[in-house]
Amino acid sequence: MCIFEFNEEKYMKMERENAYQSGLENGIKSGKKEGRREGENKLLELFKVLTACGRSEDINHALKDRNYLVQLYEEYHL
Repeated sequence: MCIFEFNEEKYMKMERENAYQSGLENGIKSGKKEGRREGENKLLELFKVLTACGRSEDINHALKDRNYLVQLYEEYHL
C-alpha cells in the first residue's frame, strides 16, 4: 500500500512558477527577435541613405568600426 499526500497549494505554486518561467523565456525570445529585426531595419536605412548621398565608402568603414557606425546613426538621427 502506498500513501500519497497531495498538497494542492504547493502544486499550484509550482504550476504558477513553471508558467511564469515559460512565459519569461518566450518573452525574451520574442524580444530578441524583434530587436534583431529593428536593428536590421536601422542598418538598412542607414546604408540606403549613405548610398543615396554617395558615401558608399562609409558603409565599408562602418562594417569594420562599430564606433563609426554609431557615429553615423547619430549623424543621420537613426
